[in-house]
Amino acid sequence: MGCVKKGRKSSKRILVGGVSLLMVLSVVFGNVAGVREVRADDSQDIGEVSEVKEDNYCISDGSAYRGNDGEKQVHPDVRFSEESFDKNGNLTIGFMTGDSKYNLVEKDKTTGKIYLNKSYYVFGNEYIRDPKYLILNEEKLIKIEADGIVLNKSDFEKVKTYIGKMSGVTLEVVDAMVRGEWYKGFYFDENGDSTYPYKGEWKGAPSELQWYEDESGWYPKSQWAKADKFFQGCDIQTLSDGSRFGYRSSLWSSSINGTYVSGAWFYFEESGYAAYNGWYDIDGIWYYFSNYIYESSCWRDGYYLDSEGAQSYAYKGSWKSNDSGWWFEDEAGWYPYNQSEVIDGETYYFLPSGYLATDMWIAPGECGTYEGNSSWIHVDSSGLEDKSGCYNEKGEWIENEY
Repeated sequence: MGCVKKGRKSSKRILVGGVSLLMVLSVVFGNVAGVREVRADDSQDIGEVSEVKEDNYCISDGSAYRGNDGEKQVHPDVRFSEESFDKNGNLTIGFMTGDSKYNLVEKDKTTGKIYLNKSYYVFGNEYIRDPKYLILNEEKLIKIEADGIVLNKSDFEKVKTYIGKMSGVTLEVVDAMVRGEWYKGFYFDENGDSTYPYKGEWKGAPSELQWYEDESGWYPKSQWAKADKFFQGCDIQTLSDGSRFGYRSSLWSSSINGTYVSGAWFYFEESGYAAYNGWYDIDGIWYYFSNYIYESSCWRDGYYLDSEGAQSYAYKGSWKSNDSGWWFEDEAGWYPYNQSEVIDGETYYFLPSGYLATDMWIAPGECGTYEGNSSWIHVDSSGLEDKSGCYNEKGEWIENEY
C-alpha cells in the first residue's frame, strides 16, 4: 500500500533534553534507537462522583484514563455550559493568545468563548513545525484549519472528573514530527498527512508473538515499519531494564497499566510477526532485539552494535582481569576508559585507567556520567549501580538505594 518503508532504516532523530518536560515526560538518551517518545497517564482512580449541574461540559488536553470501574476519567482543562453550542449543536473553537504555554485549550474570561491557545508550546515554536492534527477522544482525527476546529455536541461523552461526572472530550496534539509511521492507529505519510482510510493496531497476546494489522487486513512483512506500541503490564523500569536503561533516545513516563512507546522502528518477518527477542539476520546484517525494540550503540554477546543497531564491527570484545581489576577489551586492543559502556544489558563505568569502577562513588562528569547532573552514583563490587546520592540545598548528603 506504499505506507511503510521497506529495506534498511533511515537515520533516526536523537532527542536531547533535560530531566523533565512539562512535569510529565522525561528525556533519556539511549542505546535502543528509533524510539522518539514514551508517554503514559499516571492518573489516580477518582472513585464515585455525582453529576455536575453547572458548566457540565469539559475539554481535556491529552488522553483519558480508565479507572477501576472502566469509566473514562479526565482532567477538565476548560469547563462550559450547553449555551456555548450553536443551534446545530456545534462548538467553534478558534485561535487566541492565552496566558500559559502549557494549556492547549483555554476559555476567554470576558466572552466565555473556548479557543485553541496560540501560546501553547507546539504552536509557533521555532524548533518544530505547527501540528496539523488533533486526536478526538482517542479515536477520531481532526485536521487543524487556519481558523481552528469545530466540535459537535455528539462528540461529547460521559466522563468522570475530580469535580464530578460531566460531558467531555479529549484532544491530543499529533506532534508535527510524526511522519512515515503509524501513530495511535492512524498512518501519517512522509509529509505528516493522514489520508489512508484504515486504522491499524497491534494484535496477539502480550505473552505471544505479535503483529501489526489494519482494518483492511493488510500487515507489514519482510520489512521495517515505524509505529507506536503499548507494553501492557510493563512499567518503565522493566521495559528499560539492562541494556536499555538510561540510554534510550526517547521521552518517557511510567503508568500503572504499562508503558507507551511511539516513533519506534520494528522489524516484521515474512510471517508478519515482529522480531521479538534475540539475534535476527535482516538482509545479511545481524540485529539484536529486546522486547521488540532493537539495541544499538552497545555490546551484546561480544559483538558491538552500532548506532543503527547493525552488527558491523569486526572485532569481538571480552572481559579481562589481572591483580589490579577487570577491564573490557576487543580483539583490536581497544578498551573503554573514563566512560560508560552497555555490555550484555548492563551499564558499566570505567576509570581513566580503563579498569572497571567497583565499590566506589562516581562524581558527576566522571567515568562517562553526565557532568551537569547533581547526583553521584555508587557502583557495587560487580560494577553495577546500586544507589545514588546528592547534596540538598542545606548541604546535607542524601542517599537513595535501589
